[in-house]
Amino acid sequence: MKILAIDQSLTATGVAAFVDGNFVPTLLAPKKLKGAERLDWFRTRITTMLLSIDPDVVVMEGYAYAAKFSHAHSLGELGGIIKLAILDQHKRVPLKLLVVPPTTLKKFVSGKGNCKKAEILLHVYKRWGETFSDDNLADAYALAMVGSAKFDLDFEAGITQEMVKIAASIPLEDLPQKVHAHRQRVRTQK
Repeated sequence: MKILAIDQSLTATGVAAFVDGNFVPTLLAPKKLKGAERLDWFRTRITTMLLSIDPDVVVMEGYAYAAKFSHAHSLGELGGIIKLAILDQHKRVPLKLLVVPPTTLKKFVSGKGNCKKAEILLHVYKRWGETFSDDNLADAYALAMVGSAKFDLDFEAGITQEMVKIAASIPLEDLPQKVHAHRQRVRTQK
């Protein structure tokens, strides 16, 4: 099973792809772009990744509703662009979308829902031996582990029964069930 995990950020979106047990991290950082131009840049890159990886599952971080910052609308637009790219891919080949609330991701990785970004970096290293210089990549990796725990894929050791329970509690996003029959055949032939 292939997982694509996305930790969206306006300046550096972390993406973790797990394909055939191999982990491929990518940091998408649009230099000096703003507004619609930046959204278009992200849409193009996310769409390209979806088409090339053809994931069975996409995991993305949900919105931090309690966060106080001035870019909330821009982050909402980015999240919408990413979800539309995922929906377009789902129309081609059915996939599952899991949106993980930030506090749930923190609890999954650290055992508590209110840890700091630096603690996530540390827990990802301690649990899975992965080192990242960017917290967005660490979050994307952790999101992929949530997907692994949710679907019992066991890509990596270090997923406890408690983590499986946390992942199991996250509902799948509603994506349209009606997909063209010839597209479903393509997925089942792989």
